[in-house]
Amino acid sequence: MEEYRPVFDPTIRTAIYVVCLLMGVMLTVVSPVAIAAHAPEWVCVLLSALAGAIPTIAAGFGVAYNPNRKV
Repeated sequence: MEEYRPVFDPTIRTAIYVVCLLMGVMLTVVSPVAIAAHAPEWVCVLLSALAGAIPTIAAGFGVAYNPNRKV
């Protein structure tokens, strides 16, 4: 069986991981604040959609945390 070779190099995957991590943390804070501040409905929906999309974006680039993975 052929060895798995990611499409993106480790530097790109690390950058995507860090960006998605920061965006996820930011959206975790901003979403409830927007709801509590009675922001328009479209803002709350957009923030929630982005929060759900962040892990999918990271996974699309082959970024997945696995402590057992050998590099």
